[in-house]
Amino acid sequence: MGARPFFEDLVEQMTVTVEKQFLRVSSYREAMRPGRLELVMDIECELEDRDVIIVEDIIDTSKTAEFILRHVESKNPGSLRICALIDKRGENAAGPRPDYTGFQVDGGFLVGYGMDYMEKGRAFEDIYLLQE
Repeated sequence: MGARPFFEDLVEQMTVTVEKQFLRVSSYREAMRPGRLELVMDIECELEDRDVIIVEDIIDTSKTAEFILRHVESKNPGSLRICALIDKRGENAAGPRPDYTGFQVDGGFLVGYGMDYMEKGRAFEDIYLLQE
């Protein structure tokens, strides 16, 4: 789960009680070309009338964020927000904007802190830009 290190660090800093729930969406196949989105693991609790924050490591094409938003909205939460460590969509990008953003990046492929390239680099403690 790419966002897990960011999520765990974020929760450590919170001063309110939170319930951790995870869902897993697979969006990349075959040499990192975006494929069909697939829900691999769903949330295991009721979300109706609850305040929900979706925590993402990176939002670039917005397709995964849109997929997750639609899925979570179908569970009728009381409120729904997105927190992304990295917003890589660009200024004129379509799709949902994160309500909370760590930082913005214009381009490149990032690894580390949970993000990987073909299952490599995920465990790096820092974030690195891959060189071509």
